[in-house]
Amino acid sequence: MPKPPQQAILRAAKKTLRVTWDEFATLIDVSPRALKTYRMPDTSADHRGLPDHVRAAVAAAVEVERLRRAAERPGSSPAKGLSLAGRAREVAEVKKERALQSAMKRSDALLRHRDGE
Repeated sequence: MPKPPQQAILRAAKKTLRVTWDEFATLIDVSPRALKTYRMPDTSADHRGLPDHVRAAVAAAVEVERLRRAAERPGSSPAKGLSLAGRAREVAEVKKERALQSAMKRSDALLRHRDGE
């Protein structure tokens, strides 16, 4: 199955997050100009591919939003509304956690290889 174009990924994430493009840039810790180049059509001279760390930040932002919404469902304890800066901090924490998990997996694999497993 082919990967969806990065424009579609970014549009879907923005819709899920319910933010402006500038707010989205803040959430994923990129400049608004950089985000604009990622959104451009592949045929544009200004188009830039979506780097892995930005792709990870987009995924983390969407995950944080889904968790936040789940906490706001009826019957659950109400989540406090977070400012954009608060949401950006949550995204950064999720990214750190994912990076740590990835590093631990790589470390385990290297140790198994070294030990001949």
